[in-house]
Amino acid sequence: MNSVTIKVMAVVLSAFVLLMVGSQLVYSLRDSRDTEEAILYTVDENESFKGMFVRDEKVIEYSNKGVLEFNCTDASKLSENSVIANVYENEDQIYCKKQVEKLTSLKEDYEKAQNPGTSNGVQTEVLRDRISQQYMSLVRDCDGGDYNSVYDTRKELMYLLNVNNILTRNTVDFSKEIADLDKQIADYQSKCAEPVDRVIANGSGYFASKLDGYEGMVSLKDIDNLTYERASALFSAEPKTVDDAIGKIIDGYDAKLIGIIDKTTKLIELNLMTSNSLSVRFSSSDRVYNMSVDSIRPLNEDESKYLIVLNCSQLDKTLLQNRFENVELIFDEYTGIKVPRDAISFKDNVKGVYTILGQEITFKKIDVVYEGDDYVLTSTSTDKDHLELYDQILVEGVEKDDG
Repeated sequence: MNSVTIKVMAVVLSAFVLLMVGSQLVYSLRDSRDTEEAILYTVDENESFKGMFVRDEKVIEYSNKGVLEFNCTDASKLSENSVIANVYENEDQIYCKKQVEKLTSLKEDYEKAQNPGTSNGVQTEVLRDRISQQYMSLVRDCDGGDYNSVYDTRKELMYLLNVNNILTRNTVDFSKEIADLDKQIADYQSKCAEPVDRVIANGSGYFASKLDGYEGMVSLKDIDNLTYERASALFSAEPKTVDDAIGKIIDGYDAKLIGIIDKTTKLIELNLMTSNSLSVRFSSSDRVYNMSVDSIRPLNEDESKYLIVLNCSQLDKTLLQNRFENVELIFDEYTGIKVPRDAISFKDNVKGVYTILGQEITFKKIDVVYEGDDYVLTSTSTDKDHLELYDQILVEGVEKDDG
């Protein structure tokens, strides 16, 4: 084969390669399509407003000198004339008292652990599992900032470790530890003093240590007579400082949650009736509370503003901490595969979308469970003819039958 023939064949082969590459490139450009991945999506049909808690409250005041040691925690029940706090001359006396309580509890743990009846019949593997559980609980309490539970969890962990030491014969007698604790307890007891005064509850109810300055501005009996001007003033009022206030007593669990809403909101359209149960969520917490509708009534003459009143029969730290909350009323929640509205087609009067995998285009059915402005949600299904998660939905590029 001469050189001329070789050159001609090389030119022909090069032209063929260029033609193939060019045709694939043109085909790829022409077949470029706008797609969107099918993902799971959740929609809440909720309504929100700014709410204010209204309760009957009594401020606790104490003006004498001294350091207070509270006997109650937030949301704890108080009876009339019960002791809210003991008053000491200085903080050192409270510290000594706490140390006596702490060391006495530790001594009791040692005595309990070395009691022959404690370790009898205890299986080592079960004990180690309990130790592991308590250790993980301690870590969770610390990470979550639940310091109120840390002491109890640590106390139980130390007790279990003492029992384990006895079972493994690492320690069989805590007499030395108990004697050392007795000495420390006696030392702190010699420095302790009786309280110089006590703060007594002037009524029954539930204790709250935090005051927000809105106590007494409105009571439960005032709600029915609120006007738009009065209600608006409450939401814009500045908190007041109460001198010598150390807490408050809330008269019962029951409270009202009030808010000002527009006539145009969905709440008016729903025509909520008294005693309707609602699921309520606040911006300060992930917990969902159950409340009921007390009333929804117009606040002004043109009925453009309404007062919504909800009954709240629960009490916890979240509800005590904030007078005002961003309130979310949860009505309906929809979960499904999100589909762009522009991608919806009809084939043989069946609603669906076109999907693409490689070069293969397939029509898949959808079952709409929710309609948004520019998208819909379709239910999930194991049917291969139905749209599935992570399918590539064709938004453009397929001729659609308008049905």
